[in-house]
Amino acid sequence: MTQGEALTITANYLVHISPESQRKQYPDQTPTGEATPAGVGYPAPTLNRYSFIGKIGSNGKPFEVGSSYTGTASGAGTLYLMINDNILYDNSLSSKVTPTITVNNTPLEGQLPEVPFAALLPAALVIGGAGIYAASRKKRTV
Repeated sequence: MTQGEALTITANYLVHISPESQRKQYPDQTPTGEATPAGVGYPAPTLNRYSFIGKIGSNGKPFEVGSSYTGTASGAGTLYLMINDNILYDNSLSSKVTPTITVNNTPLEGQLPEVPFAALLPAALVIGGAGIYAASRKKRTV
């Protein structure tokens, strides 16, 4: 992404944010997450807990995506997306909803269904080891 580039992201999924044994205490989440600040220990403490978030570049400031985001890139670099959760290894996608993500109207098909949200790491903010915007841009130019 380049600074000032138009950016539109849409997301639809249902994610288990805890193991089966704790699902009553921690219900499944949509991209909007819970309407409360996440707090200390989360990748983006001031944004909604369990919401879908993004950032541009390795040092970019996280921003709320939720189910939809429209804006411009605040800086240059790769777009990284993840769930704002403090424990990622126990996350998994629910089969109740077919997960979809689009970036600038390009569907990122095949990326989420094959990669559990446990693969999202807060240090890198990536899906499956590659920035998903970079992957979608590559698809568009091939």
